[in-house]
Amino acid sequence: MSGPDGSSPAAVRMVHVDPEPEYRLLTRLALAPEDDIELVGEAATLAEGRDVVARTRPDVALVEPYAGTRADLDGLARLAGETPGLRTVVLTSLPSEGPAWPPAGGTLGVLSKSLRPTRLAAELRALLSVLDVVGGALDEVSTPLEADLNSPRQARAFVTDTLERWSCRDATAIIDLLVSEMVANAVLHTGAPAELAVQLLPDRVRVSVTDQDTSQPKRRPTNPAVATGRGLALIEKLSVAWGIDRLPTGKRMWFETLRPDGSGEPA
Repeated sequence: MSGPDGSSPAAVRMVHVDPEPEYRLLTRLALAPEDDIELVGEAATLAEGRDVVARTRPDVALVEPYAGTRADLDGLARLAGETPGLRTVVLTSLPSEGPAWPPAGGTLGVLSKSLRPTRLAAELRALLSVLDVVGGALDEVSTPLEADLNSPRQARAFVTDTLERWSCRDATAIIDLLVSEMVANAVLHTGAPAELAVQLLPDRVRVSVTDQDTSQPKRRPTNPAVATGRGLALIEKLSVAWGIDRLPTGKRMWFETLRPDGSGEPA
């Protein structure tokens, strides 16, 4: 990629915070060949990460949120608000217990630690492109959702019809499942209307649900005897990227899958 004048754009400057030195090393080696991503600092804890971020002023903080305490997360959230342009990418194995997350103040999205190191740079680029997702979308549609039991079914039908119009009708079962989980959380759990949006990107489909509740979804320990509580785990497992954006009057939860028409990258 090049800038408007034909020159190469500046590399994205990144700080990596993770308690595992082996994983920090893998990340360092994975990103070393990349010209557009520069690792400018590392830290083992979120407390140390705040100091590194303050010193290096990166564009992105790649964070394992369980590297610290609730106080550490709050401190990083405050720093994100104080550091212009900083975005937080949560890279985690998502244990079932621990402090609430994603941290506030500029959180961009979530990646799983099960991701192969060779795929890390590509997935980071995809997440960073979310910043310009409206401008980069090939098409976008949305619909309001009422706070009633029919909303998940109506949302699935809306997404299916949209993907058929875009010739992406194959492999919609996973998307239907994830849409149901997000809509149930946004509409049924909050008891308020929401908005569903579907975006067609060059290689992905992005679905988001915006609601009026400022509280964040929490992952709960899996209980085989209970049919609910698996939403976050399913979204993490079945999507290629997902995230929760805090808004002044609520939140927006989103996920991305490869385009079912074959335009996406190999899984």
